[in-house]
Amino acid sequence: MTAVRSARGRAGPASWPLTPIEELDLYLDSAADPSLIQLELLVGMHLDVAILAAALAKVLAGDPAVRRHLEATSRWRRRLRWETGAPGRADGVLTVARWRSPGQLAALREWVAGWPIPLCDRAVRLVLAAGPEHDVVILQTHHAAFDGISSLALFTAIGAAYRERAGGLPSSGPRAVPPLTTRPFGTTDPARARGADCIPRALTRIAGRLPGAATRITACRRERADPGRLLAHVAAQTRAAKRRPTAGLDATSRLLATGWAPAAVKGPTVRLARYLAAPLCTDTALLSNLGVISCPPSFSGGTEPLWFSGPARMPRGLGVGAVTIAGQLYLCVHYRHALLDPDAAADFTALYCEALGELTGSPA
Repeated sequence: MTAVRSARGRAGPASWPLTPIEELDLYLDSAADPSLIQLELLVGMHLDVAILAAALAKVLAGDPAVRRHLEATSRWRRRLRWETGAPGRADGVLTVARWRSPGQLAALREWVAGWPIPLCDRAVRLVLAAGPEHDVVILQTHHAAFDGISSLALFTAIGAAYRERAGGLPSSGPRAVPPLTTRPFGTTDPARARGADCIPRALTRIAGRLPGAATRITACRRERADPGRLLAHVAAQTRAAKRRPTAGLDATSRLLATGWAPAAVKGPTVRLARYLAAPLCTDTALLSNLGVISCPPSFSGGTEPLWFSGPARMPRGLGVGAVTIAGQLYLCVHYRHALLDPDAAADFTALYCEALGELTGSPA
């Protein structure tokens, strides 16, 4: 067996079983509701497609686990397995699209967000959206294979490989980064924040204003008084969860995802349980915060705006992604049309920014 390094830094074989969390995420995935992590980077210039393809190939060749895909095997096996693709096998990973107006970019963003990644072939997709004055690069990863942090690390590696290959080549577009004014996908304009707990508190205030039962997001007073202590407390729990593959699952989910039955039985069982008891067993991860990024992805060498979003499965149908770069907080609100229409999503986003402004003392 060939030893490889996984996307989360673990050493593993060229073929290894999915963890219960990964397997459960795979069973909850569907063509109508793909389980994708999406990172969008606004580049203040035009990128060279050939150089980008070469940079992507270099990163794929250097990290075998990034090339992972589902092993071709019988669905009657009790555990599904990953296997590593060949270094030169990168078909379908890079897609190039063009847009001419903010409306076209918004439509492209929404279409890409609903485009499933075929795990039998790959777990990664890179989209170069070439615009009239600047380009946008979108990285998508399947949540069964990547989390937000490992997706961010992959994006950073691709940007570094591009800069290395591009060298001192002049860009064919302006270096300045213009702001995007429309966010039909729910993405908000950048908002500044001070304090580690302001985002959960903003969500709590919104829940208190909206009709229906409010969801309380709490931390003990001693930890909330010290942002550093609060982050350390959350980080300690996260590290503990990473050490235990089933730490993020309740007892029912562990039962559904472990090897008690073949995959062909477990998959329909998980989806049926979700259908019958969705309000009781739905994913409640409303907020995903990647934190302060000291070395963010960049294709130009400068600071480039970055937006991050995770899956927004129904019946939750809503997710807020947050990332902080150079003291600037970037927010993305990912919503499902089955839950909100564009006007309602815009109202929620405005309310969210208003709550953040109240907490930080800065205009939203």
